[in-house]
Amino acid sequence: MNSSPVRVTPAAPFDFDLTIRQYVYHQNYYGPDLLRDGVYTRLLDVSGDLLLVSARSVGSIESPGLEVTVSGNDVDDGAARTATERLAWTLGTAEELGEFYNMASGDAVMAGLVQRLYGLHPTRTASVFEALVTAVTAQQIASNVARIVRGILVERYGRSLSMDGHTYYAFPTPRALVSAGLDELRTAKLSARKAEYILAIATEALEGSLEPEALAGLSDLEMEDRFIRLRGVGKWTWHWLQIRSLARPDGFPSGDLATVTEHGLLAETR
Repeated sequence: MNSSPVRVTPAAPFDFDLTIRQYVYHQNYYGPDLLRDGVYTRLLDVSGDLLLVSARSVGSIESPGLEVTVSGNDVDDGAARTATERLAWTLGTAEELGEFYNMASGDAVMAGLVQRLYGLHPTRTASVFEALVTAVTAQQIASNVARIVRGILVERYGRSLSMDGHTYYAFPTPRALVSAGLDELRTAKLSARKAEYILAIATEALEGSLEPEALAGLSDLEMEDRFIRLRGVGKWTWHWLQIRSLARPDGFPSGDLATVTEHGLLAETR
């Protein structure tokens, strides 16, 4: 069953292709995300219902528009609205870029970057839980290896939906990862320490402390104190979380140490 197409109007300028390719790490397929023939799709678990949300551009960079359709076995108006709102949030469609462009235009280096990336909106993870798991999988390994690990987690522990000859996967729920347990998580190419971190984060999420309602009203300092108490979350991860999940503009992940191995792979310590 498909919902009727809904039009979402992003804040201009909005470059659909540039923004989506950033979201899928410049690949056509990444875990729960798929870009195919100009259509972006993501499988969402909305209150236990699997909903496939699809978006395609029906506008231009200066006059942008997205046509969004929600598919699933039982799609009502409320569920379709929730899925559409979550898609708009992850793609940063409401983000106003004008003030940043005005500031950057006066800097020789930034002006050149803005010209190359004009219309790119800052993307976000669908949840704080997803951001934390994603951050942990990326610690101290090359980014391409981290993507492989995340792909294994998604396809092994995420719920799936087959439609139109393709199988889509949702990001795993906290309960799915807790149910897997430490030993099984390690078989997903996770180190013992990372498996422990992810299991602790999933347990915290199950208790509801990572939900938007539990975080609403907290200052940055209060939120930082809450998150860095989690195993595997340090200052860098907290600042990255501010940007990629909480849409708070003060995040600045400084102090990232990077080394290039003899094989040319980037290893990061956070």
